[in-house]
Amino acid sequence: MTSRSTDSILQGLKKTLDKIALFHGHYCPGIAYGLRVSLAGIKLMAASDNFELNVISGTTNCPLDAVQMITGCTVGNGKLFLDDRDRQEFTFWNHSQDKGIVIKPKKVFYRESIAEAEAMERFAEGDKSRETLRLVNARLQNKIESILLAEEKDAVEIEDINYKPDILKG
Repeated sequence: MTSRSTDSILQGLKKTLDKIALFHGHYCPGIAYGLRVSLAGIKLMAASDNFELNVISGTTNCPLDAVQMITGCTVGNGKLFLDDRDRQEFTFWNHSQDKGIVIKPKKVFYRESIAEAEAMERFAEGDKSRETLRLVNARLQNKIESILLAEEKDAVEIEDINYKPDILKG
């Protein structure tokens, strides 16, 4: 991938992430993971609309807000089910195809700089100086970018399932 196309992809993902962050309340790696999970789920389930799709979330943490925004599946519309067992995994089920997948975010490798690591230590100890906050924010942005730009195989683990989840039966 060329640098120009990588920049274009990153800009598109960041615009989407901006909208998710407004809904969620802040930027964090969790919403970046949720975006990656959602994009993989929609692509692999090939749902033409969200009436065919259900999502079962194994967590109520940050990624869930991104999943709701990207898939359109919410608790309110009956397309999102919470099975909160504190597991970072999402089951996507396509009713018209009678098939599903489980997607789990993978920890994307990000090598922080020595300055970032030291700033995180200072921040944890209560240092809120301008320089410390600048480095902590840079670290956060770099980590989010590494999640957004990682190859799909490096960002998410995908498992096909050939059974309808119990929560969707009935």
